[in-house]
Amino acid sequence: MIAVNQLPLSFCSSDGFHDFMFVVEPNYKPCKEEAIKTRLKVYSSNIKELIKNDLQDATSICCTTDCWTSISQESYITVTAHVIDSKWCAKSYTLTTHEMDKRHTAENLSEQLINTFGKWDFTNKILAIVTDNAKNITNAIPLISPEIYSVNCVDMDYLLIINIILTNSGVLKLIKLQIASVVCRRSTMSRRQFTLDEKIGIIGRLENGEKNSVISKEFGTCSSTISTIWKNKDKLKNMFQTTSLKAKRLRTAQHKGLEEAVLVWFKQQRLLSVPISGPILQTKIDQLAEKMKIENFKCSASWIQRFRQRHNIGFGKISGESSAVNTDICSNWLANVWPSLRAGYCDDEIYNADEAGLFFKLTPDKTLRFKGEKCSGGKLSKDRITVLVAANMTGTDKRKLLVIGKSKSPRCFKGVSSLPVFYENNTKAWMTSAIFEKTLNYWDDELRRKKKKILLLVDNCPAHPSLQHLKFIKLVFLPANTTAVLQPMDQGVIRNIKAHYRNQLVLKMIEDIENQIESKVTVLDAIIMLDKAWRNVTSTGIANCFRHAGFCDVTTDTTQLQADSGLINNIDEDYLQIDDDLITSEIQTDEDIVDNVIANQQVELDNDTDIEELDDEFETVPSISEARAALRTLERFYYTKYEGTDAERKALSFLETSINSNTKQSSIKDYFKKLNKN
Repeated sequence: MIAVNQLPLSFCSSDGFHDFMFVVEPNYKPCKEEAIKTRLKVYSSNIKELIKNDLQDATSICCTTDCWTSISQESYITVTAHVIDSKWCAKSYTLTTHEMDKRHTAENLSEQLINTFGKWDFTNKILAIVTDNAKNITNAIPLISPEIYSVNCVDMDYLLIINIILTNSGVLKLIKLQIASVVCRRSTMSRRQFTLDEKIGIIGRLENGEKNSVISKEFGTCSSTISTIWKNKDKLKNMFQTTSLKAKRLRTAQHKGLEEAVLVWFKQQRLLSVPISGPILQTKIDQLAEKMKIENFKCSASWIQRFRQRHNIGFGKISGESSAVNTDICSNWLANVWPSLRAGYCDDEIYNADEAGLFFKLTPDKTLRFKGEKCSGGKLSKDRITVLVAANMTGTDKRKLLVIGKSKSPRCFKGVSSLPVFYENNTKAWMTSAIFEKTLNYWDDELRRKKKKILLLVDNCPAHPSLQHLKFIKLVFLPANTTAVLQPMDQGVIRNIKAHYRNQLVLKMIEDIENQIESKVTVLDAIIMLDKAWRNVTSTGIANCFRHAGFCDVTTDTTQLQADSGLINNIDEDYLQIDDDLITSEIQTDEDIVDNVIANQQVELDNDTDIEELDDEFETVPSISEARAALRTLERFYYTKYEGTDAERKALSFLETSINSNTKQSSIKDYFKKLNKN
């Protein structure tokens, strides 16, 4: 087996071979390597004897030989003997393949061949030797014996004949022209460049099962180009969230922070319908560079041109952009405008999204301090977050919440691998146009994969830019100054979330008082409680809010909206409404823009640990073993205090399975190992 298949000797000492032999022959005892070597020598000697016998019985022998040099400049020679036995069967034997330590001259080659023929003792039986057309080997044959025929390889003769014919007839020139045209066409195909939008579309088609060959043929490009796009799909999807879709090459700016600040300022001005000319933009760029303390920088026309190309900016009117706002009353908008906007969309495909500010650390005893606070900055900004709430008209699809905090990576996030919400940040914990655009780009890509289109209702605030590139989200802005009436999320959904959140917060404080520990709330605590609060909001309550805003014909009683709040009895109404006036977005000043960019850069330099968060105490994320212990405590409490239902018991079992699925499976051996240690 080792000899026939050219296996290493170590094969016989492998576990797999031993297992195989145990099945074949349980009494088999593995051989030592020295024993195998001895047996191989015996086997080789026996084979040589058989070959010698065949060669001795032959009346004449023909040989083929060749010599070559490897990449590592090592010279080799091979000799093969061909005979016809007594039964008229052709046989071939490779007699040798060994290294030559001499140059490939005719004398040296003839010496090598004579030595090989002598070892096998058939020099006087050689009829002919077949070689290639190299002069050194053809000259070597007569030196062995003048009676041996020197035969050139027929294949080599064919190649020489074909080359002569093609060269003299001009056919070779035609073939070269055809090859050149193919190469040229191939080269042209490979230079095809795609915009980011096109690349995202190609990725989507590949994800849906389309073949590379079909897509490459459609675009007239190489299959390797499509493969490269697929290979970089994660990077491209990430860039899709923030980059211009028409850019073909994603070049990085030299002053990345400055460009980020300029882009935020520019989008903000366009949202306000402020016309921006080249000189105005150039002046503002110089001002921002000065505020960011960038030395020896002077904005040039070429810098602006590259900035425009990277972000697909033109100084003309942006397509679809309008400064006009519908000032009709809500009833006229619902009666005359809304029906045409929603045409083609069913209730499940109509969504509303709105932001809400939340003092996540606020306790009932601090209500007067926070009452009427808009929180546009200062110390209170560390105590607030902004939450984006979105759901469809029927309440059957509640989008994962987007939480915006002040810190990019709070200390309480240490050890956290996933969150139940999306999380973003800026220096004031506000919604910004950049965060809004990134969120909708992600949502649009998610809808692309599901092949679903939706209509999204939002208010016309400074942080909500008009995004024309969205293909699966139709963005509809509510008329100005009507959001208090027309915004479904403002009709009770956000209040409902806050009610459930503060219900949990009060229960946590009561529990901390009973356990005689200081009550503290981190951003992570707030995120977990917000997610639970959002899950407690019913689809019926959300549908009622859409109806109450006038988007459905069915009328509802507003008391039904409040009945779903699930509050602890006797909670002060002021405590629920304390942050209703909290600012969630505002026109950013130059100082705001610069501070936000610098803060993000500083966090990246500090390994994503915010300096302002260092003084905040937090509970570490529980380990797997701690989670198991807590679950066992919960099970003992549940099974000894309540009768419970099958659904509740299944929920506990599912929770245990989920925890165990993220850990390495233990075995009975682990028990004995730990027992021996103790």
